This record gives sequence, C-alpha cells and structure tokens, in this order.
Amino acid sequence: MADLLYAAILEKMTGETFDEVFDFDGIIPESKTVVSAVVTVTKVDGTDATSTVYVSKTISSATVTVKLSSGSAETAYIIKVAVVASDASTAVQTKLLNVTSPGVYR
Repeated sequence: MADLLYAAILEKMTGETFDEVFDFDGIIPESKTVVSAVVTVTKVDGTDATSTVYVSKTISSATVTVKLSSGSAETAYIIKVAVVASDASTAVQTKLLNVTSPGVYR
C-alpha cells in the first residue's frame, strides 16, 4: 500500500485563524512522546510562508496542535510538522491547506 501524500486536506476561508491537531500516536513508537516539533509552511508555488501562516504550536504527549492563519488571498499551502520523540526517533506529517474567499463560487 502506498503512503498518503497528505495526512489531511483542510478547506478554510480567507481571514480564519484556527487550531489544527497533528496526532503522532501510532506513528512514533508506542508510549513515547513528542519532545520537539518544527513547523514549516510552504505555498504551493514553493515559496516559504511560515512567517505569515504559522502562529504558534503546543505539544502534548503525542500530539502537536498548530495555530494557523489562512491569510487574505486564495491559495494553497503545505503544512509540515517534523517531530522528535522521547526515544530520539523522528516523524513527519503534512497537511494541505486550501484557502478560498467567501462569497460566490465559480
């Protein structure tokens, strides 16, 4: 079976700020916890958008909750969370964030 490209596809409107949970339970070894996480955001054209979309993160056990801002333009972003677990193992999850403007759809 092939790996999924994204753990999830998120659909948000422009101007939203929201929390997104990246759950590493079952990805990192059992009974281990996330000790550090690095969040990067890349616009679909390849440009770094971390400073404009990523707001903050909190780590709790095997989950990383990331606060994100959808911004003001219609676009898509790749949200990547890379973690180090308490046994020094590493894992990565990515999610696709599609941002659209509220109103009339074509």
